[in-house]
Amino acid sequence: MLFPGGLLLEGKERILQSIGPQPWQTFQIEEVGVVTLAADAATLVYRVSAQRKGSEPYVALISSTYVREAGWKLAVHQHTPL
Repeated sequence: MLFPGGLLLEGKERILQSIGPQPWQTFQIEEVGVVTLAADAATLVYRVSAQRKGSEPYVALISSTYVREAGWKLAVHQHTPL
């Protein structure tokens, strides 16, 4: 997972630890699209507006690339803040 400020999270445990302490209080997903890369790969693109309790709103364009390997699995997840 690639986040603003150069933050790179690799591995299931690190990713789960990063989202555990402060879940989003509200979020809205808009402008959803799918880019088919191959029969077994696609990228989901969307705009998100989200907010954690006591924090400023977070608005970003997000892309999540999935590959089909024994089911669909997330390969890369990237945020571009607006």
